[in-house]
Amino acid sequence: MNTEVYDILFRSRKTLLSILDKKGYDVTPYEKFGPWEIESMIQSDVKNSLHMHLVQKKESNTVKNCFVIYRLKRLKQSLAKFFQENFIDETSEHFIQDVENTEVIVILLEPVNTVDAFHAFSLQAYSTNKLRLSFFQADSLVNDPSQHILVPKHEIVPYEEVASLKKLLNIQSVSNLPFIRFHQDIQARLIGAVPGDIIKITRPSPSSGVEIMYRVCVA
Repeated sequence: MNTEVYDILFRSRKTLLSILDKKGYDVTPYEKFGPWEIESMIQSDVKNSLHMHLVQKKESNTVKNCFVIYRLKRLKQSLAKFFQENFIDETSEHFIQDVENTEVIVILLEPVNTVDAFHAFSLQAYSTNKLRLSFFQADSLVNDPSQHILVPKHEIVPYEEVASLKKLLNIQSVSNLPFIRFHQDIQARLIGAVPGDIIKITRPSPSSGVEIMYRVCVA
């Protein structure tokens, strides 16, 4: 594994920790690391030393845990085995409990394309097990995609605010809203949106200062 890969993993890890910190997770145990430590973790004999387990600081948040799993070898052809080991087989050393209150982020070196097996698998995991599973190519997190100058702020509308929002927008159903694709849209993936969530998008506007729009997350 060359130095470019070490650099990608180091920089993407810093970006991911910043994103998770904004989502309310305690990132303190993983904050202090350098490129040499990434290289050491990859080369060491300690299995899964790059993996992280973060705990939510906000009591109001229903998702309490986040597991970050690194798969540096190709995964696309062995997704079923990966799912079995981590989420089905309780005797597996990788088994993750309480999946309904957990999100799992898998960092890969292989591409995660717009229409891809990873998207289909993520949807299947949520539909059948209520597991919030997302896949990111490490390259895509070298810089924070949500901080690009052309990308407006995306945030999930809390469930308890949905009824009043529907009344405000004068709609009977959230299906009347324009949609944003679950997992395929990287902004939806970054904030952890699942089908049925309403996304508030705030964009600067030359005329009104800010423009607010809403999208519903769909499969």
